[in-house]
Amino acid sequence: MKFSNELYHCLTRRVAWEAVFRIRTSTGFNQIASYGNIQIKNKTNDLILYPSVDLDRVVTYELEKTDSNLAGQGEDPNRAARRDTSHIYIQSALLYSTSEGERRIRVHNIAVPLTNLKHLPYEHMDVTAVVHFWSRIALRRQATNLNFQVCRSTIEMYLTNMCRAFLKSQSNLSKAQLPDQFQYLVMYVLGLLKLPVMCPYDPKTQKAMVTMETLDPMTFVRYSMNHMSPEEVLLMFNPWIMNIHDYNLSDQEVPGLEALDRSVL
Repeated sequence: MKFSNELYHCLTRRVAWEAVFRIRTSTGFNQIASYGNIQIKNKTNDLILYPSVDLDRVVTYELEKTDSNLAGQGEDPNRAARRDTSHIYIQSALLYSTSEGERRIRVHNIAVPLTNLKHLPYEHMDVTAVVHFWSRIALRRQATNLNFQVCRSTIEMYLTNMCRAFLKSQSNLSKAQLPDQFQYLVMYVLGLLKLPVMCPYDPKTQKAMVTMETLDPMTFVRYSMNHMSPEEVLLMFNPWIMNIHDYNLSDQEVPGLEALDRSVL
């Protein structure tokens, strides 16, 4: 049943052919890296080439905030005065050909609010997206350096730096407590570090090592994770918890880990 559903989905989904993709940001932000199963056009830093692309492909971007003084150099003073500093504007553009041979362009715009309060990003961060971003960085490291300890250390370093940055942003360190999101973040990171792609395990020797039997499955998982969405990656290491005494719970209504109450566990 699973194979038939996936095959039907692959044959019926809409596909864009001979596509190129790029994002643009407002003044004050730069794109410094992109992660996924992508190919960058020569002599460019951000133009992605897609022989074929569908709705199941997810690309992760890393943006960096530039110095406000350097960003405004050489700019019209009137335009600089009208600039919105409370949002970052991101535009994505996809130029592609349809299956019917039509050449089209699809553009999406989004405004992300910014804040000067250092504690708000930690209280409202998307934990799933953060872990998804860290996994993409670790997979990029594996492409150039097949050292699993370095990949795991990279994720641990990001988690440690985030916790330290949050505690440093608190004015009263004696009463500073990590938000509830950090509890799930730590559990998600622990699950991510135990994935076979991060810690290969040979069942025959019962040791952490890469063999001919484990290399192909590990490569498949790494390729799959590089185009999965954050929700799909989360299912690979997040256990599904449900109330087995609820007989009315259908297979399509699986509660999320955050939605469960401790009293019912």
